[in-house]
Amino acid sequence: MDNPMKTKAHLENALAEAQKRIAELERHAARCGRATEDSFEDSDNASVYMTLMHEAFNASPIGLAIFDTDMRYVTINRTLADLNGKPAQDHIGRRVRDIIPDLAGEIESVMRRVLHTGQPVLDIFISGSVASQPGITRYWNQHCFPLKDNRGRVIGVSIVVEEITARRRAEEALKESEKKYRTLFDSIDEGFVLADVVFDENGRPVDAYFAETNDAAANMLGQDVTGRYFRDVFSEGRVYLLDVAGQVALTGRNVRMEHFLEPDKKWYSFFLFKIGGPDSRRIGTIFQDITERRRAEEERARLLQDTDEQRGRLQAIIDSLPVGLCITDNTGKIIFMNDIAKGIWIGRAHYAKNIEEFSSDKAWWSDTGERIAAEDMPVARSLRGEICKTLAVDFERSDGTRGTQLVSSAPIRTSDGSITGSIALIQDITEQRRAQRALRESEEKYRSLFESSIDGILLTMPDGRITAANPAACRILQMTEEEIVQAGRDGVIDTSDPRLRLALEERRRKGKARAELIFRRKDGTTFPADISSSVISDQEDHIRSSVVFRDITERKEAEKRIRKLNEELEQRVKERTGDLIETVDRLDKQREVLQTIIDSIPVMLMFYDPAGKIYLVNRELEKVLGWSKEEIQTMDLMAAVYPDPQYRREVREYMMEAEPGWKDLMMTTRSGTRVCSSWSYVRLSDGSQIGIGIDVSERRRIDQDMKRLATAIEQSGEGIVIHNPDWVIVYANPAFEALTGYGREELMGKGISDLAEYFHGNDYGDISEYISRHGKQWSGVQKRKRKSGEVIDINLTVAPVHDQEGRIMNYVSAVRDVTAELRMQNQLAQNQKLEAIGTLAGGIAHDLKNILTPIVINTEVALMDIEEDHPVRELLEEIGQAARMGSDVVSQIVTFSRRSLQEKKPVAIESVVKESVDFLRSALPSTIDIRLQLSAGNARVLADPTRIKQVMVNLGSNAGHAMRENGGNLFIETAQERLNEEKASVVSPDLKAGRYVKIMVRDTGVGMDEQTKRRIFEPFFTTKKQGEGAGMGLSVVHGIVKDHEGAVSVWSKPGKGSIFTVFLPVCRDSSGTGDEPSFLSASGDA
Repeated sequence: MDNPMKTKAHLENALAEAQKRIAELERHAARCGRATEDSFEDSDNASVYMTLMHEAFNASPIGLAIFDTDMRYVTINRTLADLNGKPAQDHIGRRVRDIIPDLAGEIESVMRRVLHTGQPVLDIFISGSVASQPGITRYWNQHCFPLKDNRGRVIGVSIVVEEITARRRAEEALKESEKKYRTLFDSIDEGFVLADVVFDENGRPVDAYFAETNDAAANMLGQDVTGRYFRDVFSEGRVYLLDVAGQVALTGRNVRMEHFLEPDKKWYSFFLFKIGGPDSRRIGTIFQDITERRRAEEERARLLQDTDEQRGRLQAIIDSLPVGLCITDNTGKIIFMNDIAKGIWIGRAHYAKNIEEFSSDKAWWSDTGERIAAEDMPVARSLRGEICKTLAVDFERSDGTRGTQLVSSAPIRTSDGSITGSIALIQDITEQRRAQRALRESEEKYRSLFESSIDGILLTMPDGRITAANPAACRILQMTEEEIVQAGRDGVIDTSDPRLRLALEERRRKGKARAELIFRRKDGTTFPADISSSVISDQEDHIRSSVVFRDITERKEAEKRIRKLNEELEQRVKERTGDLIETVDRLDKQREVLQTIIDSIPVMLMFYDPAGKIYLVNRELEKVLGWSKEEIQTMDLMAAVYPDPQYRREVREYMMEAEPGWKDLMMTTRSGTRVCSSWSYVRLSDGSQIGIGIDVSERRRIDQDMKRLATAIEQSGEGIVIHNPDWVIVYANPAFEALTGYGREELMGKGISDLAEYFHGNDYGDISEYISRHGKQWSGVQKRKRKSGEVIDINLTVAPVHDQEGRIMNYVSAVRDVTAELRMQNQLAQNQKLEAIGTLAGGIAHDLKNILTPIVINTEVALMDIEEDHPVRELLEEIGQAARMGSDVVSQIVTFSRRSLQEKKPVAIESVVKESVDFLRSALPSTIDIRLQLSAGNARVLADPTRIKQVMVNLGSNAGHAMRENGGNLFIETAQERLNEEKASVVSPDLKAGRYVKIMVRDTGVGMDEQTKRRIFEPFFTTKKQGEGAGMGLSVVHGIVKDHEGAVSVWSKPGKGSIFTVFLPVCRDSSGTGDEPSFLSASGDA
């Protein structure tokens, strides 16, 4: 198995998990010491243990040292003392700067950090020279650990130093050789596969064709699967992935999952998405090996601490060793082995076995391949007094697999020189050897790829000179390699392309660049090419660069088809980046919470012995449950806290499993109150358990309240917007998006000045000033402009949100569209105004009629009694004409006020319109062309035909007056239209829903402005000159249409003409569906 101390991510995760169990470790340290002594119970006495530990410390081939809180040497083993070039006794009481001043700055800085934080610092890379070999650079890997007493106080620092010079040099040589070729084919880190799913006749996925894969996919899969089928490549263990791919291809729904592939013994994360239209069966898959991450999450570190200060220091060194440690007695029997040594041999070793078992026929010399006899094993040789250093041994594990380990061993001697045992340090280098082989194979593979690649590859100098070109480059450019080298970069790439300069600048800054450039062939023709260029360096650190290019002339059209896929991938990358940022934020917050928990321990703790009996609880548990510690230790706590037998059985099963994670449990307290809590149980090596519980009742209640509040805001019909103190939008609900037409992504992060079009003026500045001055909410009606340009009326409420100190931390705006509501209110006010005027006009008309009637009659009688040439006859005729004109006005007033009762009957509306048009043709000037279009069919309305004609004549006369100077066209059209409640209310607030005959009178006259249009239905309002009209025509039209349960609307703009539209309800005896509004006849019958 991999050495866990070598993986920094593993160490960080293990450390985080160890912090969660800090409470366990404070109580468990003593037991750990006793357990260690128990392993030596067959020794003569306890001093043998201490002697072995000291001998192991000094004989270790890895440098070890301990420092006090002043960073002075307390002890150091021979290995590290020799490395420093001074005897071990010369170190004691001195600082690092006194011994190795060149490296002291970095080492003492790390020690100060460990002393300050109480946390280990791992994998510190150090390079330099030693006194015995000046001028030769050597490399070390250093780990620094805190030493703590029983109360958790840091009392010193231990340092572990491992020399890695040989390994470092070997790896650097191989990596430098590989680096030159690997960078040519670098792409995304994640595996990417395009595949076409194959279905049988029943619609079940049976196979998949791999259309395209990237290098990362080939590396993770161990082979290039492009052009092959799924079942030809993979075993039945991966068929589950084929089923998921089928679901994605059929449904189009993306799938994100993590899955353990049994054949590989690895965890992978997968993201599957569909490519193309509904009939497409192509999917894309992005996957990544997450095995190490999962291992790190599942790993649980154990930090042991001895109650005795000296034993604790030695134990800390043993625990921190990044290698396996094995100790035998003088007979070869194993008396101690750390976890790393056990893991290397995968459980073959245990305390009752003898070291000879590890040789047998299961070990070979790594260099020669010869089997190792038991007496030649390093440990056996050390028992004879030899010191064996870093011997490479191949061995067979208990599961049949083979590995390679470096073994160093030394004898353990007493003060008189007699050998009492041996100590061996074992390091598993299986993966290192495998990596070295892989690097060599990779170099050969990439050299072959350079020659056989279908893409052109150029190796260039920083000044643009070309030093090498592969066969594909020669073929694409139609040149020999010598011609390409002679032409240089400027000879094969169009230097006038501005993208070339940008690509070179990007490569200079980032070390690599991708671009699309124009290349030139030998014959002078050009073609577009995708290029990928990287900066590389050889073993002498000479800077070179590589250019990989591909002719994409034919691919241009294909790019358009996959552009959508690229956009989706970019969105996924953004989402993933956001998830990573969110995860980092959560980890930061959890780290702060964890520190607070460690400081105050606000959790419930229960400690069980191996028999399951509670022997220790903390105060938090007493406070939550209500029983004292003494009562808990003498009572059946499980029965009291979990009174339901079935539920209690489930809790016991969960405790027995002691799996990582938390489980929500409902506890019953002493008072009978039920408390929601979350528990995690950890089983220790001696069979005891620690239970960690958290009271989550209040947190659950708050979470539920927050979810309800968030749901209410999201589902609210009113627009809700939240601003920060600078009036920048930080939240907008869906209702606000629908009201304004702006999407949430357009609104987030925008200030008031950024949305000037929407705010339709500077009124929001007045609002913000009012709230800032008074510190309270503002409400009112304002105008806003939607994204579409439509201006609407809104009811706006803006309120400040204060923090505990009274400072404004946010502003909340509630927005409601009241455009239709205000329009209906205005129309209702206009109707009420006309009704009031009509009532007044009716009374006035009655009085005028009584005055004018005697004048008309007496004038006519007087005219009958006088001669034609009588001098007063002309005056009497003028009086009579004026009186008759007054009577006509009175008649119109009476009509407007609806005081006259006319008989209504079903009337074919189109015949009435035709008669009215015939009259208008003779009445209007010839410069006005009347065009009639009848589309109402046989629709009939319940009406007085004479009054409908009056409506048509009045509207036609008004249109003729508007076109009197320049002439024009008068369009009269009829049609049927069904109005729902919404459409009817737009025409008039009191218009009912149903089927209507629509009569539209449209002219091309001078039109009206808004101010005129608002007053046209008012009695006596006219735009005509004095003597041309009384201003009653449109008022009468409005009164007649209103009397017929209809409505009239108008549209007009200056210079654009006017359109008057009359809506009259269709009578029930007309052809229709029967869903017309119900109207009474003039006589009151239905």
